Amino acid sequence: MFWKKGLMKYEVRQYLLCGDEAILYDNGLHTIYVNAEIDNGTSLAKLMQYLKTAKAGDTSQGALSEYVNYLKSPEGGREVMGEFEKYFREEGRKAGVEEGRKAGVEEGRKEGIINSVKALMQNTKISAQEAMRMLSIPPEEQQKLLPLL
Repeated sequence: MFWKKGLMKYEVRQYLLCGDEAILYDNGLHTIYVNAEIDNGTSLAKLMQYLKTAKAGDTSQGALSEYVNYLKSPEGGREVMGEFEKYFREEGRKAGVEEGRKAGVEEGRKEGIINSVKALMQNTKISAQEAMRMLSIPPEEQQKLLPLL
């Protein structure tokens, strides 16, 4: 595999094949693979080493280091985790509301069908099965509704 070439950075380029000709194609996407095991002394190598260790107090990567140190501090960690917790709590609440709404709609639909079947049975003096057939209730649903009538 080409990863074993001993390089730190491998750029992926895309080409369009037009017959026998390969034309470099720029779709705006840039894919770069970085081998963090290679330390060639470049700023990219230093960034990779930092990302592998990210020790608190290390300020070698400027704004990134400041943010990492903030996250590793008690107040920064609490604040960010509090934001995560708030986000996931809200997402869970939304999902619960939606699930409850769907269950309520289904329960209301079922209650409406039961009331319609009962009213039809009472007003026309027919059986539950006949009333459900007249209401075009599918046989599999009829079996579920029979015990509720």
